[in-house]
Amino acid sequence: MGDKQADPDMKGWLYKWTNYLKGYQKRWFVLTNGLLSYYRSQAEMLHTCRGTISLHGAVIHTEDSCNFVISNGGTQTFHLKASSEVERQKWVTALELAKAKAIRQLESGESLDVDHWILIRVPEAEEARTLLATLWLCFPFLGLKLPASLEGKWGLDDRGFSVGCFMS
Repeated sequence: MGDKQADPDMKGWLYKWTNYLKGYQKRWFVLTNGLLSYYRSQAEMLHTCRGTISLHGAVIHTEDSCNFVISNGGTQTFHLKASSEVERQKWVTALELAKAKAIRQLESGESLDVDHWILIRVPEAEEARTLLATLWLCFPFLGLKLPASLEGKWGLDDRGFSVGCFMS
């Protein structure tokens, strides 16, 4: 497995229902390796994923011409809205294909080649630097390794410190 991210199956803007703002908010979505992830913007992809749902075991339900729902059995549900019926159908088709592929890969024992993200919440930057140094030493013992370049793979924001890693 290399440091290169897999090319997305599909990416683009959708509107996601948020409880915080009581409405749909425009978000950048990326579908890769049976996972649908979203960000506030394309630029945010470099450091902060806002959420991810696995399509393995998920139910994808069309509500009307633009709206659809993805649910993984109760713990996560994404209520999404496309800009048009055609755009909604493109997304639903891509999601169903990615789900079928993920199920086939899991059932055959193939590796999904997916980056695993660890989010660690710490209140201060200095604590994050100390934690990163500790993780750097511990990752090999956990069966994990950091990318050769950490550029674009880690960040510190108001939600905490995050670092990207993958199974070795």
